[in-house]
Amino acid sequence: MSRFAVEGEGLDSEALVTDIERRVGKAVALGQAEPPAEQRPTVTDLFGELLRSLAANADTTQGFPPQSHRSFGSALVAAKKGFRFAFQPLINEALSRQKIFNHRLLDALAALRAEQQALEARLAALEKGTPPSKRATRPRR
Repeated sequence: MSRFAVEGEGLDSEALVTDIERRVGKAVALGQAEPPAEQRPTVTDLFGELLRSLAANADTTQGFPPQSHRSFGSALVAAKKGFRFAFQPLINEALSRQKIFNHRLLDALAALRAEQQALEARLAALEKGTPPSKRATRPRR
């Protein structure tokens, strides 16, 4: 019996599993289980872009600009602005812990990203056969 479990209607799971195992076995036998570093797809810094977009919206006390699609929209927008102005201290107090949490989470994600970049630099150096730089190998805390 296979170590994979595939479920679904109208799906021949045994044939699928057999095909996957055959392809993986063939790649391993040929020494092609993992493509060389030069052939791996280059990934842009999507994580950095995501961090920047999250940082732009981390402050929960600042709402989006009021807008309305209704025919009497200008009066509604003015009412929303007045409501926001009148209750801003209450909004700040209610969302202050969320704001702190968001900023700490961004800091943690940035630290993880820095660690990932250091590990990527170390891996690249190891793949080239050169010793990694002192900056890329920092001690664990």
